[in-house]
Amino acid sequence: MANPSAGISNIIKTHYRVYPNPASQKVSIDLGATNLKSIQLYTINGQLLRDIEVTETKIDIEKGSLPNGLYILKMGNTTAKIIFE
Repeated sequence: MANPSAGISNIIKTHYRVYPNPASQKVSIDLGATNLKSIQLYTINGQLLRDIEVTETKIDIEKGSLPNGLYILKMGNTTAKIIFE
């Protein structure tokens, strides 16, 4: 009988937690087990605003001078919408 797990190694499911959303001052991202090198923050029109180096499993993105509105986070092959209000 064949072993269904033969040939499968080091598969990591990536689940990112983005909170709070909407946010007034900052958004936190729990990355869990990941090999991401960076996270990008874009406007809804696709303009890159920030390219954030990933050095820990939790990243905080401060609103700073960003206007209120909808933004896109790109984390590897995953995207998430965030709202600053």
